[in-house]
Amino acid sequence: MASVVLGDSGAVSCCPRVLSYELTMDFIKLIFASISSIYYLVVSPFTGSNFLEASPTPTIAPTPSVHMLQASGSYSSVGQTVNVLLRFPESGGDVNGEMTGSCKGDISGTYSTPSGKLTGKATGTCTMLFITLNAEADLQGVANLDQKTVEMNFVGRAGEYTHSGIIHLQLE
Repeated sequence: MASVVLGDSGAVSCCPRVLSYELTMDFIKLIFASISSIYYLVVSPFTGSNFLEASPTPTIAPTPSVHMLQASGSYSSVGQTVNVLLRFPESGGDVNGEMTGSCKGDISGTYSTPSGKLTGKATGTCTMLFITLNAEADLQGVANLDQKTVEMNFVGRAGEYTHSGIIHLQLE
């Protein structure tokens, strides 16, 4: 059984096992501090790392802004009207848009520079009288940026019906 002894200074000294544990923990801390110092002084100059300094934050280059063009117009035939809206990057790339009116749906394709060539496909539904049919159209055209126009040739199909024509769009 351990005994508690009151020393001349009034401090309590106790158990040899407790003192031995405290000395062991101090020794372990000293060993880790020594290993860290050895790494810093000996190893880090060869690896180029310095754990005392923060790693630099990587610099991310800003994304260049893309100037988007928008063209709109409508096509009418036999009492049916389809409104078309196209969006595409001035520098070329993906075309997306939509059609509304008698036909509703999405348009997708590509725009090529410097030729100004537009190709794509429209998919959706068209209402004729009281019947709604699945529809699709192949699109080919040219954007003239100087004149701010787009001419699109199309061949559309809805059920048994096929119709072709030219849609004139204005660049906004």
